[in-house]
Amino acid sequence: MRYPLLRRLLCLSLLWFCSAGLLRAESIERSQERATPLGRTGWEQARWFVGPLGVDTPRPVRPRGALPTGLPVGVGNGMLPFLGNPPQVRDAFRSAPLPAARPGLMGETTSPAPSASFLASDDDGQVTIPDTSGAVGPEHLVVALNSLVQVQSREGAILASVTLDGFFSSLDRNIFCYDPRCLYDPYSKRWIISAAVNPGMANAGIVVAVSVNEDPTFDWFRYFIPGDPTRLVAIDSPTLGFNAKWIGIQANVFDATSGGFLESQILALNKTNYYSGGSGDFARFKLSAADYGGSQVPAVTHSATEGSLYFVKNWNGNFVDSGTGTSFGFLRVFTLSGAVGQESFSPGVFIGTDQEAGATLFTWADSVLGDPDLGNQNGTTNRIQLGDSRIQSVMFRGGSLWCAQTVLLPASDPTRSGVQWWELSPAGQLHQRFLIDDPTGSWSYAYPSLAVNNHFDVLVGYNGFSSSVYASAYYAFYPNTGVINEARAPLLMRAGTAPYVERFSVQNRWGDWSATCIDPLDDGSFWTLQEVATIPTIRDFGRWSLQWAKVVPSYDLSLAVSANASNAVPGQLVAWTLTVTNRVPSFAYGVRVSAAIPEGFDLISTTQSFGTVVVSQNQLNWDVAFVGQDSVSCVLTGVVTGDALQLTLAASAKATGLEEALANNVASAVVVLRNDDPLIPPRMSASKEAGTLRISWPVGFLGFSLERKATLSAGAEWAILDLPVQTDARRRWIDVPFAQAEGYFRLQRVP
Repeated sequence: MRYPLLRRLLCLSLLWFCSAGLLRAESIERSQERATPLGRTGWEQARWFVGPLGVDTPRPVRPRGALPTGLPVGVGNGMLPFLGNPPQVRDAFRSAPLPAARPGLMGETTSPAPSASFLASDDDGQVTIPDTSGAVGPEHLVVALNSLVQVQSREGAILASVTLDGFFSSLDRNIFCYDPRCLYDPYSKRWIISAAVNPGMANAGIVVAVSVNEDPTFDWFRYFIPGDPTRLVAIDSPTLGFNAKWIGIQANVFDATSGGFLESQILALNKTNYYSGGSGDFARFKLSAADYGGSQVPAVTHSATEGSLYFVKNWNGNFVDSGTGTSFGFLRVFTLSGAVGQESFSPGVFIGTDQEAGATLFTWADSVLGDPDLGNQNGTTNRIQLGDSRIQSVMFRGGSLWCAQTVLLPASDPTRSGVQWWELSPAGQLHQRFLIDDPTGSWSYAYPSLAVNNHFDVLVGYNGFSSSVYASAYYAFYPNTGVINEARAPLLMRAGTAPYVERFSVQNRWGDWSATCIDPLDDGSFWTLQEVATIPTIRDFGRWSLQWAKVVPSYDLSLAVSANASNAVPGQLVAWTLTVTNRVPSFAYGVRVSAAIPEGFDLISTTQSFGTVVVSQNQLNWDVAFVGQDSVSCVLTGVVTGDALQLTLAASAKATGLEEALANNVASAVVVLRNDDPLIPPRMSASKEAGTLRISWPVGFLGFSLERKATLSAGAEWAILDLPVQTDARRRWIDVPFAQAEGYFRLQRVP
């Protein structure tokens, strides 16, 4: 676990920058509004279809992911947080920055290989870039792209597809949708999809759809939220998150005529209202562009009860303290809180790299003048656009905010980009920061997304760009070691197969983001959705393809079986204990321990510390959602029947994903029957066998002889039958000739 007390002791203090001149209440406007409900629509009405998009009515090729007016992407900057000399606070246990990592790095433990990997979608030639977004549910995968909304099985089969415009066509049959986002809420079992629509038109704004239940091929509730009823605007890059109370959306709002950045809007949608197909109540907060910049990204909140919804923003990657000349970079946290319908939105603390110990503090550029393409690729001198340093992905889990971003490097004159991720507290404490970078400049990394599982392991998915490869997809795994995470070498998820040239205006566009999420079935496995460059066509020189990969943390199960006695007699109670532990600091997910109930043992009860037990046809299956280094146990209690001379309980354990060592996944324990007085009498049976009367009893009743009495009259004596005793694995018997078969028989222990 996270050990919050230990972390608090290790950290010297909180970093808290507050400037009274910055936090002006008048720069944030609040209004209570109501979206336009577009009704409950089933997949039949939403123009779903199964199969390739070519069966739909052809649509004109239109660039998406960049607004038609060519609005700037560099809207990540806010004002400086202070004018004076900041306090210099250091984190006592983290040095900065961590060593760079790059694909192909040898001599390190590699991230676990995917347990499943398959195609999500190919470029259909209808859009410039996909704006890769998707999520996983209990039975489905959903992708929401500029080109389509698609539902797949967890094995990759396409179950339903529709164009993104078609999915939201209940607003307007000529709707133009772009910049989609898709999430799955595991606590309410609902899907959420949002997109920006109709830039520069009277009905410009945001559309939101929520599924009626956990089946995305069933009905959806749809809503329209206007961007600004008083002027023509264009919405850029709306981001999506949620907590126990709200669906949170942030959108950068531009003047559609001038292209100027107007404001950042925060929308707090009443989650209960939207999930029930209600009236569409929401609160809108308008943040001054001059004071707060844009791209405050809401967190995907992995908590069923968390009442605050946090937002994280890249604030300044290269702040220079005028007093000391020290440079460092930092983020800012914002908080949506209060009761539903009475929300407040508050600018909060700053978290910077100056909390890290080290003489040189890490910095990055927020954007590059002119937005040149920086990403190298094989087979062409055309470089790929890597975007800016805005936050791309935020998750709240375990009291921490986990976020990832592209960072442009070096800060003074960027020539490449890296991927940076953080763990920080909403109160302003930096817990850890990792950097994926190649200081030689041969590689660039961009468009990251991250997720954190219930063991606080982290998976970061991203793209890698180099003159030695085509644009490819990678991920890096960071297992939790108790207080912080450790870095594993990245793994190539899918290689690009061709050069990529997809011009929009002067940029060779890519991205603009990716998706990584947690599997709700076990809360521990990861799914990541990433883009790669693929083979061009005569008409389309820049083609992309999207790949799903399921990544399960590696583990090493250790199984032990023991009995409370090494020997026993018939009728004795025996308890077997199955104990499972994970030998590495991780969780093993979907653990199943299987054991055959031994012959000669009647199971009475099972008692397990975790999980569920099912016994069918003498086969026991014990299922545990996850197992860590704290052992879990299952006790099988039953009675020895005597039907075997030796009771062997053999068990095996397995889990989801790849195991580091299999040798300790099987175990057994033996109980031998001893020659002693049993606690129950033996069960005798008689049958005719080829001229004899076969009298048999269970093999585990040792030291018994067969006695015969001709009559029960007074004075008749029991006499031992001096006949050979035969045996097999289950029974002992004596074949009595018919001449001696008349009378009465009993088994008697020999003194």
